[in-house]
Amino acid sequence: MFTVANTLSLNPSHIVLYQKTMQPFITQEGDVIIYMKEEDAENFLKENEGTILDEARFHKPEELCSKCYSAGAKRLKIIMPRCEKERYEDLSRMPIKKHYNHTLNQKLSLLQETRKKEYLYGLKDENFIVPVKISNYPEVRVEYSIAKINDKKYFLAFSRLEEYELWASKVEGYEALEITYDEMVSLSNQDDIILNVYGARYVLSQEKIKKIDSKNNAIQ
Repeated sequence: MFTVANTLSLNPSHIVLYQKTMQPFITQEGDVIIYMKEEDAENFLKENEGTILDEARFHKPEELCSKCYSAGAKRLKIIMPRCEKERYEDLSRMPIKKHYNHTLNQKLSLLQETRKKEYLYGLKDENFIVPVKISNYPEVRVEYSIAKINDKKYFLAFSRLEEYELWASKVEGYEALEITYDEMVSLSNQDDIILNVYGARYVLSQEKIKKIDSKNNAIQ
């Protein structure tokens, strides 16, 4: 099924990563870039600040495509050695599972890479995952998780289950709940929101939330 990806399972290759998050670097065209030879990546890394290469490795096709699609990519772009024409793998054939949260992860990646406001504003249309603990005795009580970093409180949320599970492996008693952006902002109770606290971390401050709300009100 994955003809290009199968090539990557037979030959060691390097994925370009965004250094801040150590997630696959995604271009504004939606590509994850993979180099077959480390030396061929030199110019790209110089021209794209904050990018690095992962270690050379053999990639299992399904795992590679799933990882890149989950991060928000549309295609794999493979830079072949010896000036051969680059090759592409369309990731739209990946089974679409809800937990991938493909568009949110794409917007978060591009927001961190480019800092363009269009990706910040786009968070308004996405769903998020929050940890929730529900107790029934002596009365029904719903508890959301708050992170404390350097004595500052943050409402805790995640962009996908893989990120949630990094956190959930260290705590007990919480379940993952999918909520809308508006619900998340309301539940945060004026605290800043920290996304993906152990992975591709991003702080959605109240200042950024106000910018999103202002843009949304202007459109209406």
